[in-house]
Amino acid sequence: MRLFLDPESLRFEYHSSPLWLKQLMNASRRPQFFLYKHPEVKPRVLTHFEPWMALSFTEGTSAAISSASVVRDLAVLYGDSGAAASRGRRR
Repeated sequence: MRLFLDPESLRFEYHSSPLWLKQLMNASRRPQFFLYKHPEVKPRVLTHFEPWMALSFTEGTSAAISSASVVRDLAVLYGDSGAAASRGRRR
């Protein structure tokens, strides 16, 4: 994934995201809580999850989704009132 997306830019996108989106991304850390509660489970790849990692998810093709498009799409999907502001934002 690092060939397509830069973790530092994803962290920046996370910190500059609207509150509703941060809350959604924070909820994506549930695997971290599961691993905390079940120390017998040993993941093979990811052992630590950060909220900004949700911005790196793709639809499974070789083309990565830009985090700006993820913000716009989620805003439209969830009907955020700030969607108009994020629609105009480009990298």
